[in-house]
Amino acid sequence: MAHRLTVFTRTGKPLAELNAAVHCAWALNGAGTAEFTLSVLEEKCTEANLRFGNLLLFEHHRLGAWGGFIWPPRRWQNGAVTVEALSAEGLFERRHAPRAGAWQGKPGAIFRNLIDHGNKREDMNVVEGRIQGKGDPLTVELRAQSLAGLVDEIRESSSHEWWLEPRQDDDGFLFFRAHWRQRRGARRDYALIEGKNLAIGPLSEEGRLVNKVRVLGEGAEMSIRPDGAAQDQRSRDLYGLTETVEFMNTTDEATLEARAAEILEREAFPRLIFSATVFGEEAFGNIGLGDDLAVQMDSAGFFSKSGVGALIRARVMAMEYSTHENSLAAVFEQVHQEKGRG
Repeated sequence: MAHRLTVFTRTGKPLAELNAAVHCAWALNGAGTAEFTLSVLEEKCTEANLRFGNLLLFEHHRLGAWGGFIWPPRRWQNGAVTVEALSAEGLFERRHAPRAGAWQGKPGAIFRNLIDHGNKREDMNVVEGRIQGKGDPLTVELRAQSLAGLVDEIRESSSHEWWLEPRQDDDGFLFFRAHWRQRRGARRDYALIEGKNLAIGPLSEEGRLVNKVRVLGEGAEMSIRPDGAAQDQRSRDLYGLTETVEFMNTTDEATLEARAAEILEREAFPRLIFSATVFGEEAFGNIGLGDDLAVQMDSAGFFSKSGVGALIRARVMAMEYSTHENSLAAVFEQVHQEKGRG
């Protein structure tokens, strides 16, 4: 099996395997998309198979799986129908939190509450996966926001990441495991080399160059409002002083300090951001969303000892695959803590 596309009822029961070209995208901490096209003369091109809300599973022998559900729009043209889908993370956009009250606890525990609440309204075929990580207790206000919006709130407050993983049980029924971790992906001992298994598009060097940070806690008296602070003297020496202030709905000083350190780590120095095409079966088997890998490039200037090119570590921030072209496009962001500039 190079790749396979299967459609399921919205309760996860297998319906049909479809012979269609697929284009799908993975996104960090949110819903990706997919699209496939079928001839209207195809026997399996039926309303029952292509019904909005039906679950969808795309499997690739190297890249892994993409799972989600069929959702508008749907288009007919030249004797074919093009069907679109959202990844399973989009299920949280279809459920809303209670309209009053609050959830309290560690970020992972609130994420569990969120899953349970969504399933109580109607089973989303989402079950608890690996929910782990650090984080001080939080309080999140419930105001009938979407569960997708709510999970973004706890993610931003805790600096964790989340995703839904498609799985099948022994009877072939599709379901999704919900994962919550400090960071998605792995550090891989694999190199992407420009001209060998990587074709790099335009590169940009970006960053706010923030080197002095204060994070102020909310929910306390203004005169005694707790805060966290961090600064990077080397960044200040190089680029001059740049300050920023952020607010968090917590009074825990350790949480505020951790958030300040996180902002500084991300923003104190510029980082390379670029799109690229990854090719080759070996490369496909060594890349995943959230992974960081070594990247050797010639098209970025004055970052290596020779004065031309760069050897950095970069994280995969988004991926997009097309069966028709058998090509994988990805967006990379330089990993800050790595010494990538000789």
